[in-house]
Amino acid sequence: MDSSKGNPHGEERKPKQPIIKLWDYHHDYREKYIDYHVNSLNTKLFAPSQMYRGISQPIYKRYSNSPNIKVSNDYNVDSEFENTMMQRRSDTTWENKTLIDNDLLSSFCRLVFFGNALGKRNYPSGGQMYHVNVYFVFNPMHSNILVDGHLNVGYLDFLSEEIIFINKISWEKVIDSYYPVLPVEKASMCIILSVNLYEIDKKYKDLSYKLVQQEVGHIGQNIQLAAGYYGIGSVPLQGYYDIKLSRLISDDEMVLSTYLLG
Repeated sequence: MDSSKGNPHGEERKPKQPIIKLWDYHHDYREKYIDYHVNSLNTKLFAPSQMYRGISQPIYKRYSNSPNIKVSNDYNVDSEFENTMMQRRSDTTWENKTLIDNDLLSSFCRLVFFGNALGKRNYPSGGQMYHVNVYFVFNPMHSNILVDGHLNVGYLDFLSEEIIFINKISWEKVIDSYYPVLPVEKASMCIILSVNLYEIDKKYKDLSYKLVQQEVGHIGQNIQLAAGYYGIGSVPLQGYYDIKLSRLISDDEMVLSTYLLG
């Protein structure tokens, strides 16, 4: 077949190149990232259809003929820091070997969220906006948090550096907010990281949704490192029903990530 047929210049037609569509950042960026977030929500009604196929990762050396430096397995066993880093892992046994009480919770929050700089945070946030809010829900069966009124839902106030208790709920409501794949009833506390999606775009506009996800990741790493240091099992558990869990903490925030400890 003559490839130049129908071409007045007699030039060979080139095949069309595929169009790579990037994220469309226009003035309606807020609606776009909120739509994306809402479309990814887990619900109890549709959960059976949201099970994702496991994929085994290939094992290979990408640059097998390039110069390399072998990563060492040696570390200083007498160093608390190195031991903590080496032992950081997700643990769903929740054996509750370390009882979480008021004093341990206070020290845990100092390490994870504040460090030793008063008025500062112990993790980065884009433009120092710090949009991610932190809530705690305690299981009265496996923790010893003592506050007036037996409240067990707390909000971390970063200005006063206090956990302010705001509600009392049964741990059964926490269990009912997760996929029934792990023994949530054995955990001693749940840390919930959330945001108000309508308040995050005041500075960085179209970048805001990406930045709050990065902030959540920094907090999560701190949580698991501190949990390992204190001998507390921890796991980032994303198998939750978004709306049910969000309603346990606030009417205008959406959960981005949760951690169960015990």
